[in-house]
Amino acid sequence: MKFFAMASELSYLRHTIHPLAPVPPEYIGVWQRRRLETSMGRDDTSLVFWLQTEHLHGDIRVPAGRPAFDVPSLSRMTEQHLNWLALQQGFAGMTAVEGDLCQWHREIDYQPENGMRDIGRMQFEGRDKLIETGVDVEYLEVWEMLPESAGRIASLKTTMKLADDREVPAYWLMAGNWFMFTRDRAAPLPTAADLQTAIRKHRPDLVTLTAWLDVEISFGRVQANGIGLIQHSTLPFREGRMVDLPF
Repeated sequence: MKFFAMASELSYLRHTIHPLAPVPPEYIGVWQRRRLETSMGRDDTSLVFWLQTEHLHGDIRVPAGRPAFDVPSLSRMTEQHLNWLALQQGFAGMTAVEGDLCQWHREIDYQPENGMRDIGRMQFEGRDKLIETGVDVEYLEVWEMLPESAGRIASLKTTMKLADDREVPAYWLMAGNWFMFTRDRAAPLPTAADLQTAIRKHRPDLVTLTAWLDVEISFGRVQANGIGLIQHSTLPFREGRMVDLPF
């Protein structure tokens, strides 16, 4: 899965893989990215998790060096904090596999639509290691399967009602002892290369910027009695909270 869009002359495949059949069983579980290599450098410090079920995926990417967030909501954050949150990435949707090619069709995306497909060529090295190389853009990612991510697999694509009664898409995913929850924003994003570019171009006020960043992607461990403990989230104030799982 691409870390950011960049120019490339690679053109291995031009058709879209449609998500019809379940993904092969070797994909299913929770993968943690250990390394990213692009023409712009190497990243082995960002916190990146990809949870894959038979049809649905969830992904969260938090850069290293996150500042302290000691406020209970987005509306209480400073502009500096909000601008840092714009660096995060994550998405959820359907996954399609054809041969050694994997495409992630994003229904929810923390970053704006930029016209690029998310498609990689996958090479498994045993059960617990996966090498992904870019098809439309040039990159290499090294993934490792998290322990305790085999066993019970569950997924639920649903909607969630916000405080203003609007409903937005939401995903609940579970693999072994791990879960991920993704809830979309209510405010649409302008098309842009990334959120930082959109912010520079459109100069949103704080209310609009807060609405753009109001996407929850939370990842954590399944506890007893259908409870989940959030360990990492695109909304920092959600970390450490317990949530009721729908499974």
